[in-house]
Amino acid sequence: MQQTSLRGAQLKGSRELSDLLEGCEETIEARLKDSPDVTSFFLELRNLLDKLLRFRPPLEPPSSTFYTGLISEIDEIGWDRLSWLCPNLSALHVSIADTAGRLHLVKVQLPAAYPEVAPLVTAQLPEQVKLPAWQPGACTLQSIIKNHEDAIASLQDLWACLEDLDREAWVLEPENPTFADVSRRVALGGHCSLLLTLDPARPRARPSDIRFMGSEAAAGPLHARLHAADAAPWDAARLPRENLERVLQMKLPTRSTSALDDISGDCCICYAYRHRRAPADQPSSGGDSHGEVPDQSCGNPQCARLFHRSCIREWLLALPTSRRSFNTLFGECPYCSQPITVTVS
Repeated sequence: MQQTSLRGAQLKGSRELSDLLEGCEETIEARLKDSPDVTSFFLELRNLLDKLLRFRPPLEPPSSTFYTGLISEIDEIGWDRLSWLCPNLSALHVSIADTAGRLHLVKVQLPAAYPEVAPLVTAQLPEQVKLPAWQPGACTLQSIIKNHEDAIASLQDLWACLEDLDREAWVLEPENPTFADVSRRVALGGHCSLLLTLDPARPRARPSDIRFMGSEAAAGPLHARLHAADAAPWDAARLPRENLERVLQMKLPTRSTSALDDISGDCCICYAYRHRRAPADQPSSGGDSHGEVPDQSCGNPQCARLFHRSCIREWLLALPTSRRSFNTLFGECPYCSQPITVTVS
Protein backbone atom coordinates (compact mmCIF):
# COMPACT_ATOMS: atom_id res chain seq x y z
CA MET A 1 0.00 0.00 0.00
CA GLN A 2 1.69 3.18 -1.13
CA GLN A 3 1.19 6.70 0.10
CA THR A 4 0.42 9.26 -2.54
CA SER A 5 3.16 11.88 -2.37
CA LEU A 6 5.13 14.33 -4.47
CA ARG A 7 8.17 14.03 -2.19
CA GLY A 8 11.31 14.14 -4.34
CA ALA A 9 9.50 15.62 -7.35
CA GLN A 10 10.92 18.66 -9.17
CA LEU A 11 9.23 21.52 -10.99
CA LYS A 12 10.68 22.30 -14.41
CA GLY A 13 9.42 24.91 -16.84
CA SER A 14 10.32 27.62 -19.28
CA ARG A 15 13.01 30.23 -18.67
CA GLU A 16 10.24 32.81 -18.12
CA LEU A 17 8.65 30.66 -15.41
CA SER A 18 12.04 30.07 -13.75
CA ASP A 19 12.75 33.80 -13.69
CA LEU A 20 9.33 34.52 -12.20
CA LEU A 21 9.81 31.94 -9.44
CA GLU A 22 13.36 33.05 -8.60
CA GLY A 23 13.72 33.34 -4.85
CA CYS A 24 10.76 31.02 -4.20
CA GLU A 25 12.70 27.75 -4.38
CA GLU A 26 12.16 26.90 -0.69
CA THR A 27 8.43 27.55 -1.00
CA ILE A 28 8.15 25.35 -4.10
CA GLU A 29 10.09 22.54 -2.41
CA ALA A 30 7.84 22.73 0.67
CA ARG A 31 4.67 22.66 -1.47
CA LEU A 32 5.94 19.62 -3.39
CA LYS A 33 6.71 17.87 -0.12
CA ASP A 34 3.34 18.60 1.52
CA SER A 35 0.89 18.43 -1.40
CA PRO A 36 -1.06 15.16 -1.46
CA ASP A 37 -1.36 15.10 -5.26
CA VAL A 38 -0.51 16.96 -8.46
CA THR A 39 -3.85 18.80 -8.58
CA SER A 40 -3.40 20.24 -5.09
CA PHE A 41 0.15 21.32 -5.89
CA PHE A 42 -0.83 23.17 -9.04
CA LEU A 43 -3.69 24.95 -7.22
CA GLU A 44 -1.15 26.27 -4.73
CA LEU A 45 1.29 27.09 -7.53
CA ARG A 46 -1.41 29.09 -9.29
CA ASN A 47 -2.08 31.11 -6.11
CA LEU A 48 1.65 31.78 -5.76
CA LEU A 49 1.95 32.86 -9.40
CA ASP A 50 -1.05 35.18 -9.02
CA LYS A 51 0.78 36.97 -6.20
CA LEU A 52 4.06 37.08 -8.09
CA LEU A 53 2.49 38.44 -11.26
CA ARG A 54 1.02 41.34 -9.31
CA PHE A 55 4.57 42.35 -8.45
CA ARG A 56 6.20 41.39 -11.72
CA PRO A 57 8.33 44.22 -13.11
CA PRO A 58 6.96 45.77 -16.30
CA LEU A 59 8.80 45.47 -19.59
CA GLU A 60 10.01 49.02 -19.10
CA PRO A 61 12.32 49.35 -16.08
CA PRO A 62 11.26 51.55 -13.16
CA SER A 63 12.43 55.12 -13.03
CA SER A 64 15.84 56.00 -11.64
CA THR A 65 14.21 57.28 -8.44
CA PHE A 66 13.03 53.72 -7.71
CA TYR A 67 16.65 52.51 -7.59
CA THR A 68 18.11 55.49 -5.77
CA GLY A 69 15.32 55.42 -3.18
CA LEU A 70 15.66 51.66 -2.67
CA ILE A 71 19.44 51.83 -2.25
CA SER A 72 18.98 54.59 0.30
CA GLU A 73 16.51 52.43 2.25
CA ILE A 74 18.86 49.43 2.20
CA ASP A 75 21.61 51.72 3.51
CA GLU A 76 19.36 52.45 6.50
CA ILE A 77 18.67 48.75 7.14
CA GLY A 78 22.29 47.72 6.61
CA TRP A 79 23.66 45.83 3.63
CA ASP A 80 25.14 43.23 5.98
CA ARG A 81 21.61 42.18 6.93
CA LEU A 82 20.68 41.36 3.34
CA SER A 83 20.75 37.59 2.79
CA TRP A 84 19.52 37.79 -0.81
CA LEU A 85 18.82 40.49 -3.38
CA CYS A 86 17.12 39.93 -6.74
CA PRO A 87 19.35 41.09 -9.63
CA ASN A 88 16.65 43.50 -10.85
CA LEU A 89 16.07 44.75 -7.25
CA SER A 90 12.43 43.63 -7.31
CA ALA A 91 12.78 41.45 -4.18
CA LEU A 92 15.04 41.06 -1.17
CA HIS A 93 15.44 38.99 1.98
CA VAL A 94 16.46 40.61 5.26
CA SER A 95 17.93 38.55 8.11
CA ILE A 96 16.90 39.24 11.72
CA ALA A 97 18.77 37.61 14.63
CA ASP A 98 16.74 37.30 17.84
CA THR A 99 18.08 37.32 21.41
CA ALA A 100 18.63 33.55 21.36
CA GLY A 101 20.63 33.68 18.14
CA ARG A 102 17.89 32.31 15.91
CA LEU A 103 17.94 33.71 12.38
CA HIS A 104 14.68 34.82 10.77
CA LEU A 105 14.14 35.85 7.16
CA VAL A 106 11.77 38.63 6.15
CA LYS A 107 11.01 38.32 2.44
CA VAL A 108 9.98 41.49 0.62
CA GLN A 109 8.69 41.79 -2.94
CA LEU A 110 8.65 45.28 -4.43
CA PRO A 111 6.18 46.31 -7.13
CA ALA A 112 7.50 48.53 -9.91
CA ALA A 113 5.42 51.39 -8.51
CA TYR A 114 7.12 51.17 -5.09
CA PRO A 115 7.08 53.23 -2.86
CA GLU A 116 3.69 54.46 -4.04
CA VAL A 117 2.40 50.87 -3.82
CA ALA A 118 2.93 48.72 -0.71
CA PRO A 119 5.36 45.79 -0.94
CA LEU A 120 4.38 42.17 -0.28
CA VAL A 121 6.01 40.96 2.95
CA THR A 122 6.20 37.41 4.33
CA ALA A 123 8.03 35.70 7.21
CA GLN A 124 7.88 32.32 8.93
CA LEU A 125 5.94 33.33 12.04
CA PRO A 126 2.81 31.87 13.71
CA GLU A 127 0.88 34.81 12.29
CA GLN A 128 1.84 37.33 9.65
CA VAL A 129 2.78 40.67 11.17
CA LYS A 130 -0.01 43.21 10.86
CA LEU A 131 1.54 46.25 9.25
CA PRO A 132 -0.02 49.72 9.40
CA ALA A 133 -1.83 51.04 6.35
CA TRP A 134 0.75 51.88 3.73
CA GLN A 135 1.55 55.57 3.43
CA PRO A 136 4.22 56.55 0.87
CA GLY A 137 6.95 58.50 2.59
CA ALA A 138 5.83 57.58 6.10
CA CYS A 139 6.26 53.80 5.64
CA THR A 140 9.65 52.40 4.63
CA LEU A 141 11.51 49.10 4.52
CA GLN A 142 13.11 50.06 7.81
CA SER A 143 9.69 50.43 9.46
CA ILE A 144 8.66 47.03 8.07
CA ILE A 145 11.75 45.39 9.54
CA LYS A 146 11.19 47.17 12.87
CA ASN A 147 7.63 45.79 13.05
CA HIS A 148 8.96 42.30 12.44
CA GLU A 149 11.72 42.73 15.01
CA ASP A 150 9.10 43.67 17.60
CA ALA A 151 6.95 40.65 16.66
CA ILE A 152 9.94 38.31 16.85
CA ALA A 153 10.94 39.71 20.25
CA SER A 154 7.44 38.98 21.59
CA LEU A 155 7.68 35.30 20.54
CA GLN A 156 10.91 34.40 22.36
CA ASP A 157 9.20 32.46 25.15
CA LEU A 158 7.03 30.55 22.65
CA TRP A 159 10.09 29.27 20.81
CA ALA A 160 11.88 28.51 24.08
CA CYS A 161 8.92 26.32 25.16
CA LEU A 162 8.79 24.54 21.79
CA GLU A 163 12.55 23.99 21.71
CA ASP A 164 12.38 22.43 25.17
CA LEU A 165 9.82 19.93 23.85
CA ASP A 166 11.97 19.25 20.77
CA ARG A 167 15.01 18.67 22.97
CA GLU A 168 13.59 16.87 26.04
CA ALA A 169 10.78 14.79 24.49
CA TRP A 170 10.30 12.61 21.43
CA VAL A 171 8.48 14.87 18.96
CA LEU A 172 6.88 12.86 16.16
CA GLU A 173 5.44 15.79 14.21
CA PRO A 174 6.38 18.06 12.61
CA GLU A 175 9.57 16.34 11.48
CA ASN A 176 11.27 19.63 10.63
CA PRO A 177 9.43 22.37 12.53
CA THR A 178 9.61 25.97 11.37
CA PHE A 179 9.20 29.15 13.38
CA ALA A 180 5.57 29.19 12.23
CA ASP A 181 4.69 25.82 13.83
CA VAL A 182 3.05 26.07 17.26
CA SER A 183 1.89 22.43 17.54
CA ARG A 184 3.82 19.32 18.52
CA ARG A 185 2.81 15.65 18.52
CA VAL A 186 4.72 14.10 21.41
CA ALA A 187 5.28 10.38 21.95
CA LEU A 188 3.95 8.92 25.21
CA GLY A 189 4.85 5.26 24.69
CA GLY A 190 2.62 2.26 24.14
CA HIS A 191 1.85 3.46 20.59
CA CYS A 192 0.22 6.50 22.14
CA SER A 193 0.93 10.18 21.49
CA LEU A 194 -0.33 13.59 22.47
CA LEU A 195 -0.93 16.60 20.25
CA LEU A 196 -0.80 20.03 21.85
CA THR A 197 -0.97 23.54 20.43
CA LEU A 198 0.58 26.45 22.30
CA ASP A 199 -0.87 29.95 22.37
CA PRO A 200 1.83 32.27 20.92
CA ALA A 201 0.73 35.07 23.26
CA ARG A 202 0.67 32.83 26.38
CA PRO A 203 2.82 29.77 25.60
CA ARG A 204 3.09 28.61 29.22
CA ALA A 205 -0.67 28.66 29.81
CA ARG A 206 -2.50 25.34 29.69
CA PRO A 207 -3.14 24.62 25.99
CA SER A 208 -6.80 24.70 25.05
CA ASP A 209 -6.14 22.02 22.43
CA ILE A 210 -4.68 18.80 23.90
CA ARG A 211 -5.57 15.55 22.15
CA PHE A 212 -4.52 11.98 22.87
CA MET A 213 -4.02 9.55 19.99
CA GLY A 214 -3.77 5.83 20.52
CA SER A 215 -5.69 2.88 21.84
CA GLU A 216 -8.13 3.38 24.69
CA ALA A 217 -6.06 1.01 26.80
CA ALA A 218 -3.00 3.24 26.47
CA ALA A 219 -4.52 6.71 26.13
CA GLY A 220 -7.51 6.32 28.49
CA PRO A 221 -5.60 6.44 31.81
CA LEU A 222 -3.50 9.40 30.65
CA HIS A 223 -6.59 11.28 29.51
CA ALA A 224 -8.17 10.62 32.92
CA ARG A 225 -5.11 11.97 34.73
CA LEU A 226 -5.12 15.15 32.65
CA HIS A 227 -8.76 15.89 33.48
CA ALA A 228 -8.87 14.51 37.03
CA ALA A 229 -10.31 16.95 39.59
CA ASP A 230 -7.37 16.33 41.93
CA ALA A 231 -4.75 16.63 39.20
CA ALA A 232 -1.79 18.90 39.87
CA PRO A 233 -2.78 22.40 38.74
CA TRP A 234 -1.15 23.76 35.61
CA ASP A 235 1.66 26.10 36.68
CA ALA A 236 2.12 28.96 34.21
CA ALA A 237 5.59 29.59 35.63
CA ARG A 238 6.79 26.22 34.33
CA LEU A 239 7.53 24.98 30.83
CA PRO A 240 4.69 23.10 29.09
CA ARG A 241 6.76 19.89 29.11
CA GLU A 242 7.28 20.14 32.86
CA ASN A 243 3.55 20.64 33.40
CA LEU A 244 2.70 17.66 31.20
CA GLU A 245 5.05 15.42 33.17
CA ARG A 246 3.56 16.61 36.48
CA VAL A 247 -0.06 16.24 35.41
CA LEU A 248 0.39 12.93 33.58
CA GLN A 249 2.66 11.60 36.36
CA MET A 250 5.26 10.33 33.93
CA LYS A 251 8.56 11.23 32.33
CA LEU A 252 8.07 11.88 28.65
CA PRO A 253 9.98 9.38 26.49
CA THR A 254 13.04 10.56 24.59
CA ARG A 255 14.91 9.09 21.63
CA SER A 256 17.72 7.95 23.93
CA THR A 257 15.51 6.25 26.54
CA SER A 258 12.79 4.54 24.50
CA ALA A 259 12.50 1.95 21.74
CA LEU A 260 11.08 2.97 18.38
CA ASP A 261 8.68 0.02 18.34
CA ASP A 262 7.04 1.28 21.54
CA ILE A 263 7.02 4.94 20.50
CA SER A 264 5.78 4.91 16.93
CA GLY A 265 2.26 6.20 16.38
CA ASP A 266 2.38 5.28 12.71
CA CYS A 267 -0.03 2.90 11.05
CA CYS A 268 1.36 -0.62 11.49
CA ILE A 269 0.16 -1.63 8.01
CA CYS A 270 1.37 1.20 5.74
CA TYR A 271 4.04 2.46 8.22
CA ALA A 272 2.97 6.09 7.78
CA TYR A 273 1.25 8.52 10.10
CA ARG A 274 -0.47 10.74 7.54
CA HIS A 275 -2.41 8.74 4.97
CA ARG A 276 -2.91 11.22 2.13
CA ARG A 277 -5.10 8.97 0.04
CA ALA A 278 -8.77 9.23 0.95
CA PRO A 279 -10.42 5.96 2.04
CA ALA A 280 -12.36 4.20 -0.69
CA ASP A 281 -15.64 4.80 1.10
CA GLN A 282 -15.02 8.51 1.72
CA PRO A 283 -14.89 11.33 -0.83
CA SER A 284 -11.51 12.99 -1.28
CA SER A 285 -11.30 16.57 -0.11
CA GLY A 286 -8.73 17.34 -2.80
CA GLY A 287 -7.09 20.23 -1.00
CA ASP A 288 -6.66 18.45 2.36
CA SER A 289 -2.95 18.54 3.13
CA HIS A 290 -3.30 16.79 6.49
CA GLY A 291 -4.60 13.34 5.59
CA GLU A 292 -6.06 10.50 7.61
CA VAL A 293 -4.31 9.61 10.87
CA PRO A 294 -4.35 6.22 12.64
CA ASP A 295 -7.55 6.11 14.67
CA GLN A 296 -8.14 2.34 14.94
CA SER A 297 -6.26 0.16 17.40
CA CYS A 298 -6.01 -3.41 18.52
CA GLY A 299 -7.98 -3.93 21.74
CA ASN A 300 -5.34 -6.27 23.16
CA PRO A 301 -3.42 -4.14 25.75
CA GLN A 302 -0.25 -6.17 25.11
CA CYS A 303 -0.44 -5.24 21.41
CA ALA A 304 -2.39 -1.94 21.11
CA ARG A 305 -1.00 -1.27 17.63
CA LEU A 306 -2.51 1.53 15.57
CA PHE A 307 -3.97 1.48 12.07
CA HIS A 308 -5.58 3.82 9.58
CA ARG A 309 -9.23 2.88 9.24
CA SER A 310 -8.79 2.47 5.48
CA CYS A 311 -5.69 0.27 5.95
CA ILE A 312 -7.22 -2.14 8.46
CA ARG A 313 -10.41 -2.20 6.39
CA GLU A 314 -8.49 -3.31 3.28
CA TRP A 315 -6.51 -5.81 5.35
CA LEU A 316 -9.65 -7.44 6.75
CA LEU A 317 -11.38 -7.46 3.37
CA ALA A 318 -8.44 -9.47 1.98
CA LEU A 319 -8.64 -12.11 4.71
CA PRO A 320 -10.84 -15.12 3.87
CA THR A 321 -11.56 -15.60 7.59
CA SER A 322 -13.04 -12.10 8.03
CA ARG A 323 -16.78 -11.62 8.08
CA ARG A 324 -19.09 -8.65 7.74
CA SER A 325 -22.27 -7.82 9.61
CA PHE A 326 -24.07 -4.75 8.35
CA ASN A 327 -21.42 -1.97 8.46
CA THR A 328 -18.91 -3.78 10.70
CA LEU A 329 -16.01 -5.98 9.65
CA PHE A 330 -14.78 -8.69 12.06
CA GLY A 331 -11.33 -10.22 11.74
CA GLU A 332 -7.95 -10.70 13.38
CA CYS A 333 -5.20 -8.20 14.25
CA PRO A 334 -2.30 -8.54 11.78
CA TYR A 335 0.17 -8.72 14.70
CA CYS A 336 -1.35 -10.61 17.63
CA SER A 337 -4.27 -12.38 15.88
CA GLN A 338 -6.70 -11.19 18.54
CA PRO A 339 -10.20 -10.19 17.34
CA ILE A 340 -10.44 -6.73 15.83
CA THR A 341 -13.34 -4.84 14.25
CA VAL A 342 -13.71 -1.79 12.06
CA THR A 343 -16.82 0.03 10.94
CA VAL A 344 -17.34 0.83 7.27
CA SER A 345 -19.86 3.11 5.64
